[in-house]
Amino acid sequence: ERGGAHEFQLGEAHGLPLGAGRSVEEAVLDLAGSIRENIKLRRAVCLPSHGGLVGTYVHNAQGTGIGSIIGAVALGTKDGTPLAETAELQALAKQLAMHAVAAKPKFLLKELVDASSLDAEMDVLRAQAASSGKPANIIEKMVTGRLNKYPHASPFP
Repeated sequence: ERGGAHEFQLGEAHGLPLGAGRSVEEAVLDLAGSIRENIKLRRAVCLPSHGGLVGTYVHNAQGTGIGSIIGAVALGTKDGTPLAETAELQALAKQLAMHAVAAKPKFLLKELVDASSLDAEMDVLRAQAASSGKPANIIEKMVTGRLNKYPHASPFP
């Protein structure tokens, strides 16, 4: 669980209830049959809103909830006070989800960055800094400073 969200991998989500007495697996099979495409659910996340609301954005929408990338943002209050689902808040949540999709984050949190990704990013940053012609000790400071901004996981502070 991350920030209250629970991520399901591979086939874990298939048996989950979706509503109207259907499972996620049944919904995926129905969709695959209706658009005549092979669909594999690779990952799913349960995103609780804790009295708030969830806004979504579908990139390259092919239909309702169908697209190449989908972003979801949960808005809530720190103390759990329920939010009114106004058109303005729904629009804000959708805009935030759109920005999250556009940012193409690789990681949700810095703590989730694996060592190989971190090493690869350091190599790129060192190469960029080396082209500046600055001394090695300054290059390392530049790399460290830029690395503190990595990953650009969240477009929101």
